[in-house]
Amino acid sequence: MIALEAHAAWYIRRFGACKPEWYVFPAGKGQPNDPTRAVTTLRTVWTKVREKAKVVWRWHDNRHTLVTELGESGAGDEVIMSIAGHVSRAMLSRYSHVRMEAKRRALDEIAARQRAADEKRQQESRTAAAGCGGPSISGGSLIASDRRFKNGRPRPRPTDDQMP
Repeated sequence: MIALEAHAAWYIRRFGACKPEWYVFPAGKGQPNDPTRAVTTLRTVWTKVREKAKVVWRWHDNRHTLVTELGESGAGDEVIMSIAGHVSRAMLSRYSHVRMEAKRRALDEIAARQRAADEKRQQESRTAAAGCGGPSISGGSLIASDRRFKNGRPRPRPTDDQMP
């Protein structure tokens, strides 16, 4: 971040207040001198920025990072493949490097869902055991002649195709 701040300060000293239509990396041999034209090659810019920032990184590593972060953000394979220009899942696998932290988050999320489902099932079974599950024969609330019930059980409701 310091390298970008230093570049921004230099840019303002050199060209004055920035305008939205100006390029971040202006054109010019030796010293950039025209912010209205872009550099003709990113290789030169990348090399200079990398050297000033003292970063050991290939331009191509940005592609691996993008694909990995898209995958970790939850983007689907088709979306990632479209953005990266991949035509096969094998290529997607080669570029995607899911980090251990993302794997842990995914497993923790599944565990949380499982706990919630278990708690819901336990709550439902406690409710049914407490007698809150509807009319009971022994409680006297179910009348044998009640047409809504058959053999002590509620009759199934007709589906839409069974309705007159």
